[in-house]
Amino acid sequence: MDIGIKRLSRDESKAPIDKNSILCKIIVMVNSITDQKMYEISYLITSVIKEEEAFAQNQKIKNLITELGGAVTDEWPPKRKTLAYEIKKQSSAYFVNLQFNLKTSDLRSFEKKIKLEKNILRYLITVIDKTQLKEMNKNREVTREKFKKVLAPKTISEDKAEIEELDKKLEEILKKI
Repeated sequence: MDIGIKRLSRDESKAPIDKNSILCKIIVMVNSITDQKMYEISYLITSVIKEEEAFAQNQKIKNLITELGGAVTDEWPPKRKTLAYEIKKQSSAYFVNLQFNLKTSDLRSFEKKIKLEKNILRYLITVIDKTQLKEMNKNREVTREKFKKVLAPKTISEDKAEIEELDKKLEEILKKI
């Protein structure tokens, strides 16, 4: 079985290593050997339960994947969201997103077990192909860097500088009036 491994020439070995592309290639090779595909599930957990219970429900779904021989490769923890429209008479829910590997033969049993979960309002399972995986890994790094900058704590001097700047602008506006 050819799994796409080739020997590098001297010129190729000097090129910078892209960690995301290497990770993508490893996932694709493992999936082709084990007859697994990469999936993504997005689901809504009822907001009637507490946040700790939502995290426990998420862990239950992850355990279900591992019991079926799959592996969770990436996850976004439960986050409470206001829904655009009511689902089962609820206007908010915990949104969760998981990426995982699973054999195609086990997907039906996984879906049946998801349907039996009473706290899950709605779910969607999609297949992730190779090109999507590469794009997602590129975009994920950019997004994480942006969030780090936005969520980084500001120092007191930066806050004072912003307040002083706002005070000057407010005085200029008031002088014009």
